[in-house]
Amino acid sequence: MSKAANNYRRSLRAIGQGLEALCVEKFDLEAGNYHYVVHGYCKKVKTEDPPKPNLLKDAFLFLRRNSKTHSSTRTPVKRILSSFQFTGLRITGRDIVRFERQGKAQSSNVTGTLNPQSISQALRLAGAYLDHKKSRLLKISWGSQSLTLWRRDGFGVESKEIFTPANLYDLWVHQYKQRKAVDGDPILKRASND
Repeated sequence: MSKAANNYRRSLRAIGQGLEALCVEKFDLEAGNYHYVVHGYCKKVKTEDPPKPNLLKDAFLFLRRNSKTHSSTRTPVKRILSSFQFTGLRITGRDIVRFERQGKAQSSNVTGTLNPQSISQALRLAGAYLDHKKSRLLKISWGSQSLTLWRRDGFGVESKEIFTPANLYDLWVHQYKQRKAVDGDPILKRASND
């Protein structure tokens, strides 16, 4: 996407929310002129519901088992792993707006703390980093809780940076402190060494 028309922090977080909805474990995201292209791998654990109880049958099995042994009558829940790989998923500005709306709806329904290791937060941090450095995104890779970022700065110099979970957490805390300072929290005013 063109840097002039983009706020990376916002758009990358929305893309992260969309990828989290797909249960993406690892991916590569490449920036085009007015879109992003994503290739990745999803792994989702589905639970198969136990069969509906049949009272007559359950009562018969209960009596039969109690006469022989005292074993449990519960049917174990089956877990099914479904995984798939996708390539060439094109994300446009409309998709980003839709992901944002869906993310806001989900965040208003969920109570709890943010996970700095989630895909949406990691991409939001990468976006904030790109915005701060006034750089253009070339590519992002995510896997094993680490993020690799390729960017081009204002002078046209390309660079590659790797963010480990510890780096992402530190960046997340720094962003949190800045946000609180901007919101007027007197306790977390921005320090000179931040």
